[in-house]
Amino acid sequence: MLDLPGQGATALSGASQVKSATPTGPKITHTPLSQFAYPNQPLKLQATIPTPPGETLTTLRVFWKPKGSPSFNDSVSTKTKSGNSYTFEIASSNVNVPGIDYYIDARSDSGISLLPSGAPNTYFTIEVLESVTQTAQVTRDTTITLPSDQTSGAAATSLLVPAFSIPTPTPILIQTKTSA
Repeated sequence: MLDLPGQGATALSGASQVKSATPTGPKITHTPLSQFAYPNQPLKLQATIPTPPGETLTTLRVFWKPKGSPSFNDSVSTKTKSGNSYTFEIASSNVNVPGIDYYIDARSDSGISLLPSGAPNTYFTIEVLESVTQTAQVTRDTTITLPSDQTSGAAATSLLVPAFSIPTPTPILIQTKTSA
């Protein structure tokens, strides 16, 4: 367990661009999740860490903590490798509201790399939501699509609302809630 001081930490919410460390050690490339996660679903994180010829990746860890907690830990339930790509899985029992903070630590013969740079005082944050709400104004046949769950790979959900089924124009609210 790594304890952090309560001050000076910076959370980086998921962004659509690829984040890359500028290390003395191995180069880490990782795209933070840009959406949200559901509680009690495993959280999958992917990173690419190529090692130059003759260099060895000696340690690779994801440090994570419940959002707002002062302490990181590095217990991920799964780490798989395919070429230079690694997938880490934070166990479903650890994925709870309000979210997960994390950073990646890679060490090689040439040095140490942390992503995001400045870790552990800077880290990525994934919001964990109990429910997702989508609002639409129905004036004709309307398809409403709720976003996919990036963490579990569940596909987006679509719902067709025929205009004749409700008076038009009528605002409607669709809410999904996960079951624990």
